[in-house]
Amino acid sequence: MSDPPVAAAAPATAPIARLPTRLINQIAAGEVVTRPAAALKELVENSLDAGAGRIEVSVEEDALSFSVRDDGVGMAADDLVLAVERYATSKIRELDDLQRLTTRGFRGEALAAIAAVSRLEIVTRTPDALEGLRLRVSGGQASPPEPCAANPGTTIAVRDLFFNTPARLKFLRAAVAEWGHMLQAFVRQSLTRPDVAFSIRWRGRPYLDLPAGQSIRDRLAQVLPTGAGQDLLSLDLTLHEVRVTGAVTGPRTTRRDRRHQYAFVNGRPIVFRPLMFALEEAYRGLIMTQRYPMAAVMLTLPGELVDVNVHPTKEQVRFRNEALVAGAVHRAVLEALRAADLVPRLQMPPPGAGLKLAAPPMPKDGTRPATRTAAPAPPLRLDQPDLTDASRDGAQPGDQLDFIPGFGLPGESQGTEGTNPPPSPPPPSNTPAGPAPVPYAEPVARDEASLIERLRRLPHPPRMLGQVAETYLLAEAGAEGMLVIDQHAAHEKILYLRYLHAAERPDGIQVQPLMIPHSIDLAPEDEPALETLRPALAEAGFELEPFGGRTWLVQAIPVLFDRLDVPAFLRDLIDDVGQGDLPREMRRLRERICARAACRAAVKAGDRLAPEEMQRLLHDLLGTADALRCPHGRPTLLLLTRDQLDRQFGRLG
Repeated sequence: MSDPPVAAAAPATAPIARLPTRLINQIAAGEVVTRPAAALKELVENSLDAGAGRIEVSVEEDALSFSVRDDGVGMAADDLVLAVERYATSKIRELDDLQRLTTRGFRGEALAAIAAVSRLEIVTRTPDALEGLRLRVSGGQASPPEPCAANPGTTIAVRDLFFNTPARLKFLRAAVAEWGHMLQAFVRQSLTRPDVAFSIRWRGRPYLDLPAGQSIRDRLAQVLPTGAGQDLLSLDLTLHEVRVTGAVTGPRTTRRDRRHQYAFVNGRPIVFRPLMFALEEAYRGLIMTQRYPMAAVMLTLPGELVDVNVHPTKEQVRFRNEALVAGAVHRAVLEALRAADLVPRLQMPPPGAGLKLAAPPMPKDGTRPATRTAAPAPPLRLDQPDLTDASRDGAQPGDQLDFIPGFGLPGESQGTEGTNPPPSPPPPSNTPAGPAPVPYAEPVARDEASLIERLRRLPHPPRMLGQVAETYLLAEAGAEGMLVIDQHAAHEKILYLRYLHAAERPDGIQVQPLMIPHSIDLAPEDEPALETLRPALAEAGFELEPFGGRTWLVQAIPVLFDRLDVPAFLRDLIDDVGQGDLPREMRRLRERICARAACRAAVKAGDRLAPEEMQRLLHDLLGTADALRCPHGRPTLLLLTRDQLDRQFGRLG
């Protein structure tokens, strides 16, 4: 098959012309002002360069309008007019100045770029002036400065960011996600100067108020999730011309992402992955895989050893000797870890962790419905045919499977509640036992309904053979062949559909109060996300209340999810909000919450199951609609046909 023809480029018909300044600034804004957080970062850097001792940030609800106020040196009239012009700066005069740079800004692009795509207002006053000045710029068009009343310092207000570039607006995430990025940018800047006071508000509510005169360790403890500051180790090492300071968390305090890893060079926030890899390498053997320490690594080195003029955002740098810098970071962290007391200690679980749900209370007021009414879950007993006991004293997480009786889906034919239809009688001897085996050489993806139907119609139910690597279950499926079941994906799908079915019932989702609530401690940027999720969580059966500071309590959860790792589940959802990865429509959001909860509540790879639990899991899976895919789309089982096995062992010619 020949390649499709490549269309020839159309010849340029318009003559070459210089672009107007306004268009140049709007194009430049695409590099410098990629989102509200980038604009905020530039304004805070300007305040720090102006010698501010206090910086106050206020962000409006849509995250497209915000202000930055400082008590710095302010600007005179001539400087104010030049400040919004491109390539106008007070930081450098010649190229060699880049090697002696002590300021954050130096390119003279940021303020002009912000002004080109917003409605900007600057109010400023120098300490010796009797009155202030106000300058307004709309879409790059500036009006003359005018006198006004003002305190010493500068306030820059950005309104309607990207109002004249609607294409840029389409690429932004939800307001709460953009706010999260803005708070992260603010935190990064605040860590560069713990001697300066910082505060930030969103929707009129204060989120962080950082006093001046802190150490880097104290400042980091205040911006990390609650409790992480108690496990901080200080860094202080000099290797040749490179000095490393800052703080890292010990091996007992880690996260599943790198969101709280910060790196700085000469007081400038940077993004330089080799430094973080060097940091993480020092923890090898001390923390689990896919877990990451929290850190603020401050590098100080001569200006001629680092090039900061790499990108307009000024966050990317080049080191003359990258190996030296990475080695210094690695050694500094290693020495901090070696000097610390890393002997494992018995740690008491947080309130509610690992505790059973309250015993079913009196119906009068013992349970609370998520929608209408709720009933206590039936007691779990081994002598019930459709479930196994997961509440025996001494049971360990992963030792047992919790099964809720009476599960079925609308439209499914059921002989008795919670069980599969009775198997069809064996076919007459003169007819085939069933359809000819279909070769499945990969995860089942086609003819899925017919496969499940064939498995349900087998003369004898599939027989469980055992467990492999405490992750996969093997079952014999008669003439169909052998089933390989992912125990986590299968249980996840069962829980997911049980929950959705329960949500459609007139009495709603059964909710169980907790004898001792679960607690979750949040980072500052996580609180808005949880507040955004709170109505949907309440509708889904999760009752949350603020407890003070940045701690929240989970007072009740759906009965179906009594094995749920609640803090991990909530952190998953918070991360989804930060990535703008949650649907806005309530029904779809509830389904996403359910999928996350089912994933966290299901048995895990590595959980050892008893034979009756394996058989029950298979039984429930085959009684489930759309059984072959978990809520995330991964296969729950594979079929190895008799034909495939015969071919692999050379039994077919």
